[in-house]
Amino acid sequence: MDADAHQGAVDRAAVDVPPTAPRPLRSPAPETLRLYASDWAAFVTWCRLAGAAPLPAVPATVAAYIAALAEQLSAGALARRAAAIAAQHRQHGLASPASDQAVTTLLRHA
Repeated sequence: MDADAHQGAVDRAAVDVPPTAPRPLRSPAPETLRLYASDWAAFVTWCRLAGAAPLPAVPATVAAYIAALAEQLSAGALARRAAAIAAQHRQHGLASPASDQAVTTLLRHA
């Protein structure tokens, strides 16, 4: 089979495959919601003490928060704190400051 015939077969095969329906978003487990609420409350408290706005938070605030906790919390706990901050922003229709490169770099090196 030459290259053109092979490409035609691939193109036809792609058309014949039914599209998959997007998976519905699952609600987080109750324990996750409880932990996120606790993580969010801790972030709000830290922001008040630091004189920073928790919502909408700027990436520099979230990076400073993660850096301040890096010696005390595990990488998983830090990632969950960032996820809780992101979830609060999403719930309010705001972009997540936790997806900023400075924050993701800190989390990767935690």
